[in-house]
Amino acid sequence: MSVHFLSFARATRSNIAPSYLSRLRYFFSRSAQQEELFTANQTSASIGSQSDNLATQRVFTLPKGFKPVVIQRPDYIEKALAPLVDILDQEPSAALYLSLDAEWNVRRRIGVSVLQLCAHIDPPAVYIISVHQLSSLPPSLLRLLTSERVYKVGSRIKGDLTRLRKQFPSQLTDHVRFSTIDLKEYALTRGIIQPKQTGTLAALCETVLGVQLPKDTRLRAHNSWEFPIISTSLIHYAACDVLVTRRIFETMSTMTPEPGEDFDDAVQGALDDDIDDIGGVQVAATESVLGRPFI
Repeated sequence: MSVHFLSFARATRSNIAPSYLSRLRYFFSRSAQQEELFTANQTSASIGSQSDNLATQRVFTLPKGFKPVVIQRPDYIEKALAPLVDILDQEPSAALYLSLDAEWNVRRRIGVSVLQLCAHIDPPAVYIISVHQLSSLPPSLLRLLTSERVYKVGSRIKGDLTRLRKQFPSQLTDHVRFSTIDLKEYALTRGIIQPKQTGTLAALCETVLGVQLPKDTRLRAHNSWEFPIISTSLIHYAACDVLVTRRIFETMSTMTPEPGEDFDDAVQGALDDDIDDIGGVQVAATESVLGRPFI
């Protein structure tokens, strides 16, 4: 895997925005190329930290040559994300799906260290943003986080956004509401998992995609997310999480839900137990993910 650190002004509105607009998509059909992009047969040794029982199993990994973009400076963050905002400005009826995840040092008590973003457009791009270095959120990042037309998709996403709100309280005030889609609740509403079934990202990866998502605690529970240069292994871990989030959501979106009345009641009960307003973060249930904004 190669990593690109955005250290010069390559991403300008003039040379990126038109191509982003032309490739705006909501859902994608699977092709052989896309299958190769998101999954591969690898051994545990190839990623260096997996148990032996993954050695012969199909695991989710980054494609050969894929370059996650690590961004640290606010002006480079703005240049990279402005084309996504242009989509909203140039297409008033457009809605954008944005996979989101966050990582933070074990010792960090407030906020997050890095924020991972992957817009649901082709070709896929992953931005790993060093949020811990920011005194304020750049305009385009703030717009993507707060726009009702940008649906943030993630696993336990309300926890990430709650931490982010505490990190930037003057911009993400209690009056700000986030349009979000939590993968577990989305799977519940489509009848893909049962109300008492686990809905972690790794579990959904296996259930929906039929592949393993390596989860090494030694990588996740780390204190080097805020190093000036993030290690390749951490970047791989962070990029995989946000890419697989997109892949799981798009795959689930093609599945037709056919729950019975009893299942509907069970799902609603599970959602009532698990969905609450924590610091203004509300998780999208059925109506919101079908395209109607919610508060």
